[in-house]
Amino acid sequence: MSESVSGNNSVLVRGSSSYTKDDANDKLRWFLREILYNNDVWEKFPHYKIVLGRVIAGEFHERGFWWQSKRILNHVHLWKKKQKIDYSVKVRVYKNEIFDTLRPEGGGDSS
Repeated sequence: MSESVSGNNSVLVRGSSSYTKDDANDKLRWFLREILYNNDVWEKFPHYKIVLGRVIAGEFHERGFWWQSKRILNHVHLWKKKQKIDYSVKVRVYKNEIFDTLRPEGGGDSS
């Protein structure tokens, strides 16, 4: 990954595509206005907003835009707090049997 400066905008180049700080800021604004703080979007599935926010924050982080990544995560946190809904997920995994995908069906030795 190489970084160059073009005017006042930091341009991050990965492969053949480039992504500027202005692009990251535009995407940040879009997410905040059109998705997170828009009550008509995903009204019945508000947790999708959280998922999308984390995906975009991860994209920003991978491309080197740490400030935009932190801003999205901060806004998502504040939005969740304002909703007064617990969005945490508790998962329990039960291991009844362990499956070996390399062993032939029936569990016998094929030799």
